[in-house]
Amino acid sequence: ENAPLVLLEALSLGTNILVNDRGGMRETVEDAGVGWRVNMLDSSAVEQALRSIEAARQAGTLNSFKRPKMLEQRSAERWVPHLLAHYRGEHVPD
Repeated sequence: ENAPLVLLEALSLGTNILVNDRGGMRETVEDAGVGWRVNMLDSSAVEQALRSIEAARQAGTLNSFKRPKMLEQRSAERWVPHLLAHYRGEHVPD
């Protein structure tokens, strides 16, 4: 899956994510400003990412971020009215 919902769920719970550096997964990490992107076909890049994650864990900084603004922008309170208006055929400004 190119943009799995589990990424947003993990971020909303304060868990960093390690994703393949492609499509929606890349965009999720970029939008959130937290997590790691790596080409999963490059074993040395995966190893380096895992070492970075372990270093953050040992330093006590892993999963120590504030809820990303991008999650607030995707909250049900904000998104559902926008989606319903779209289905009604109304123009909804960004």
